[in-house]
Amino acid sequence: YLARANARRTAGEHGKRYPSSITAEMNPGRGLFGNTISGEYGPEIARPQGGMSFEYGSRNQPPHLDLARSADVVGPAFARSVSDQIDEWFW
Repeated sequence: YLARANARRTAGEHGKRYPSSITAEMNPGRGLFGNTISGEYGPEIARPQGGMSFEYGSRNQPPHLDLARSADVVGPAFARSVSDQIDEWFW
């Protein structure tokens, strides 16, 4: 989990439980054109410090942007994986 690693680096002592609040899940389903899959990750509010404003900051701290920084890596990597899989189907 890249977001969790970012959170460990930026949270400091005041947010020591925040990284463990970050979870991920994949959601298969049925879409208009057949099977679909979606995923999400981020802090789970039910976990300790999961509802705190570390990502966007507050009046007491600047934004940490742990999820945004991880999305810069995860998004393109996921797109490459999908493209590679589609290539394997046809070539």
